[in-house]
Amino acid sequence: VRDTLLKTLDGQKSMVITSHMLTDIEFLIDNVSFIKNGRVYLEGSLEEIRERKNKSLEEIYWEVYSV
Repeated sequence: VRDTLLKTLDGQKSMVITSHMLTDIEFLIDNVSFIKNGRVYLEGSLEEIRERKNKSLEEIYWEVYSV
């Protein structure tokens, strides 16, 4: 699956991927949007969001979606 995704995403295409298994898809992500209660809660480049939050993608995920 990984090889197919990498071949499909040649730098000129976009793909919407939804997953809670972030370590499995993190290598694909340039930009990320977190949607909560039907609204965009947080979005931007993965690098920018990590730097701003000073957290890993998984830590950000749990911050956004923890009850």
